[in-house]
Amino acid sequence: MHRSVVITTRDPNGAVSAASTFVEALASDLKLFGRDDVALVSVADLMVFAWSPNISSRGSVELRNAAMAHRLRGQAATLTTMEGLLPPGYFDPFDLDLARIDPEVVICADKQDERVFDYLVWGQSIPADIKNFRNTKVLVFDNGQATRRVMGAILLKSPMYFDGARDAHLSWPELFTMVGDQRQKNQAAIDLRNEALKSIYNVGVCMTAAPYGVHGMGKLIASLCFAPAIVDHLEAKFGQPVLGMTTTGGWGGNAAQYDRLNVAERAGGGHRPLFARTHGARPSLNFPVHLFSDAVMQAAMQVIRENNTVRVRDFADFATDPKVAARAFRQACKLVGVPIRSTAANCVAHYFGSVSDACTDALRTLAGIHTPPSVRSIPVATAVAEWRSRFKPAATFLASSAAARLSTQAT
Repeated sequence: MHRSVVITTRDPNGAVSAASTFVEALASDLKLFGRDDVALVSVADLMVFAWSPNISSRGSVELRNAAMAHRLRGQAATLTTMEGLLPPGYFDPFDLDLARIDPEVVICADKQDERVFDYLVWGQSIPADIKNFRNTKVLVFDNGQATRRVMGAILLKSPMYFDGARDAHLSWPELFTMVGDQRQKNQAAIDLRNEALKSIYNVGVCMTAAPYGVHGMGKLIASLCFAPAIVDHLEAKFGQPVLGMTTTGGWGGNAAQYDRLNVAERAGGGHRPLFARTHGARPSLNFPVHLFSDAVMQAAMQVIRENNTVRVRDFADFATDPKVAARAFRQACKLVGVPIRSTAANCVAHYFGSVSDACTDALRTLAGIHTPPSVRSIPVATAVAEWRSRFKPAATFLASSAAARLSTQAT
């Protein structure tokens, strides 16, 4: 069932109304972003904007390209400087033989590795928080080629304290309970969460490096999040067993690189996917207000200017301050009666990963966390074998491949 709002297309003077101009531009952008549930219908001097309350669309290629262009805008000089500090030969062409891929997982421990990592993550369309507590930068190298090459990057960091999808997946009890009309702490639930979160990490970056973004290589990098080099390092540095990881697919209801990685141990024998889709009380949504077109933002300001209940000067910096622009967009939506939730670009996928059902179950009790399963990582060879079993390209030899210069994509 769709929901809708009705907009008058003419103002009292007979001119096209600012509200209809805003809604028309908004609907156009949302359709471009991949919202196939959005509809705009004109009837006489009325316009009907309709949408589904159950947003399940994936972000379109146009949306992802817009996000990447926005991220790299004004960064050409910065990226050129970073490229000059990369190891010699980093951009030299080489012959990539997929049959010889041999991953090595390396924790960034020196400035050179950190420079490579910091440069690579500029190629991710959704910015990553690389200053979070327990932040651990990882590079994946390929030792199977004629020269050692970077094939991917991983970032592990502390998870969110509140995460409805994760909490439901782990069957954690509520932090507060109602006793009569009084809201009281559930101290046992708080103690469990505080302890369990020390054994959970969030995957903030999981990406391939060009030219390795082919033939499902992202799945191999995702499997390597639980590589022994990573798990052993985290446990040695922070003193707690690594029992699970969370992550998201920011551009859609699923993230293909985390799906169907059948390397985790199932209780009772056999294998199951390493990462499982998780679900909260209602879908998480992506609201990239900064990616709406100039037509949308200009129309939003016109809606505000024509309304005598809002001070226009509060939005004077909308063209230069992203926070002001976001406030102006929300204010225009409120004035024309469009719910903010209807303006999401796409839904967001949530995942929880563990190497076994035993590790997942351990997170459900303090006793389980304090006596964790002995196996908490996935051997690199296992991850590679699983990848090879799924991807058998006809041509495994890619001649004259090279890393991409991000500065050429920036402005």
